[in-house]
Formats: sequence, structure tokens, C-alpha cells
Amino acid sequence: MNLYYLANIRFPNEKAHGIQVREMCNALATFASVTLIVSTRKTQGEPYAFRLDPQVHVVRIFTPNTAHLGRFGFFLAAFFFATGSGLYLLTHKKDTYVLTREYFCAAVSALCARRTAWESHRGEWNWLIRFALCSGVSVIAISRGLRNFYISKGVPTEKIFVAPDGVDLSRYRDLPSREEARQRVGLPLDKTIAIYNGHLHTWKGVETLAQAARLLPESFEVIFMGGMDHDIAAFKGKYGEDPRIVIIGRKPDEERPLYLRAANVAVIPNTATEEISATYTSPLKLFGYMAAGVPIVASDLPSLREVLTEKNAFFARPDDASSLAQTIIEASNAKDADMRAETARKDAAQYGWKNRASAILSFMKV
Repeated sequence: MNLYYLANIRFPNEKAHGIQVREMCNALATFASVTLIVSTRKTQGEPYAFRLDPQVHVVRIFTPNTAHLGRFGFFLAAFFFATGSGLYLLTHKKDTYVLTREYFCAAVSALCARRTAWESHRGEWNWLIRFALCSGVSVIAISRGLRNFYISKGVPTEKIFVAPDGVDLSRYRDLPSREEARQRVGLPLDKTIAIYNGHLHTWKGVETLAQAARLLPESFEVIFMGGMDHDIAAFKGKYGEDPRIVIIGRKPDEERPLYLRAANVAVIPNTATEEISATYTSPLKLFGYMAAGVPIVASDLPSLREVLTEKNAFFARPDDASSLAQTIIEASNAKDADMRAETARKDAAQYGWKNRASAILSFMKV
């Protein structure tokens, strides 16, 4: 089977969407011949430095760097990339499937008579999406909330496949004890540590977690891992002086599981004020937390409840710093915390990237 993955992104890319594209291509390459088509926009490093499987062929389509022009600039770049990708599809193998996160690309691929699936992450809806779906494009929804959204728009149920995000389980095998993990990454042994791994965007609930940190006893330490440089600098300026808040920035792939393993609690403080957070999201961090076998504290939201239950996590009221602080304390002391964490670790096995890739390809072949 030949598959083209169209991604209008810088590549390599340190953001969550770039990581997700990389992991999916690696997993898809187990079952198909994969060509990753990305833009020519500037990036640093080579794909292999970002752990892209060498079997994945990379093609770059000229795309102007017009993001500084705002909404028009984004549309212009999307137009160039989709058009260039369409020309590539027309001049290469005909017996191919196409998977993309770009609805513009999905519409162009359908025009090129390729069997196409569009992976939706945000609940988008416009005339291009309607055109793509009317042209035979199927939808890969990362949550049941997104599936229900598209059903409400009239998309037939059989054209929608739900595939939550996933995790590279190999990175979480044979993790050391909490104490050894702390020694290896240089974290204090005498602190109760809660950790957050991810970007510092408002809808991720990081402000609520920072406010909750200020309500915790002095024996606690809340680590913020991840984020872009400008967001990290702003976050440090706002919260960095509190001794309970430690902002360590991005860490390499091989170190993140150790940091998670070193924590007493891993936190997903998503907000309820934005639909993408409350209903649509399927956070990569969630599956990493589960695979690391660390007790999870999560906002009580439908999107997270699709994966988490009282058997494998603890829940706090969203956007409520007091509730979040109390739940972090509860999870760090609960007698069944390790049992819930072990249940989550076992549950993570079904969310490996290869399982996800195999299921999506089976859906596309129908």
C-alpha cells in the first residue's frame, strides 16, 4: 500500500502537531510505503534528528513564509502548499491513499481522485470542508466529541472514524523507580512533585495550575515542562518567583519519560471555557502520563473522560485552582494512587501509535 501524508508544517517541528505527524508516519511505515509531504518553510535540524523512520520518504513543497500577514498569510501559505501537493499527486503514483490534517489538502486530494482521509483535531467547519466531504473524503476524529460535532453537521456516521491520539510505548519500557528517576534527572528527593508536560497556552489550563501551586504546602513542587521560548519567558516572568513553581522548558524525547516517572502526580488542567479543550481534544501528554505509570490529576471534562475514569485517574473541577490543589494533595497521598496509576499504564497499551495507524489504514481501505 502506498500512502502520502500531507502536512503543511515546518519539519522537523518541536510542537505537538509536528510530533504527532512524525509518530504517525513512523507507525504507518510499519504497514505501508509512506511519503511525507511537508512545506519548505525554515526549520532546524534534519528529520532523522527528530526520530523519523528512514523508510519514510520526505518531499518538500514550496510554501511562502507568510504567517506574519495574519489570516490572509495563513490562507496564502495553505493555498500554495495544497496546490503544490496536488500537482505532486497528479504526477506520481496513482494507486495511493492520502492522509492529512489539512482540510485544504483534503479537498485538493479529492480532486486528484485519491482515496483521502482528513484528520480533524479542532472542530473546523467551512465550505472547503463541505466540498471535501461531498467529494468522498472521510473524517478521522480524535475524539467522540468531534465525531458528534460532524454528525450534527450532517456527515454520515460511516464516514467518520474515531482514533484518539497515542504514545510511543517503547520509550516507557523499563522505567526506573521514582527515586532513581529523580536522581537521574536531578530532582529533589524530599519534595512532593506534581508535573505538567506541554505547551503553556491558556486553554491548556496552565494558569489554573500555577494558581493552584500557590495553594499547595511548601513541601510541594510543581514542574512545568515544555512550551515555546517566548511562552516560557512570559510564564517565568509571571510565576517564576514562587518557590513551589519550577519551569524547566522543553526536554528531549528520551528524558521526558524520566521526568514523568519522577513525579508523584502528573496534571492535565485543561479549561472548560473553550470547546477544543472541553470536548474535542485528545492530548498527547495524557497518553504519556498513562504509559509512565504516574498518578494522574485531570480536569473533569468530557474530552478527558473519553479515556480516563475513577479507576485510572483523579478529577478536579476545571478552572478551579482550589479544587485542583486539593486533588493534587489527595492524589499524592491516596492509598489507591499507585493502583490507579498501574491501571492507567495497562490501559495505555491500547493507545500505541502502531495500533492507531493499523486501525486508520483498515478504515481507509473499506
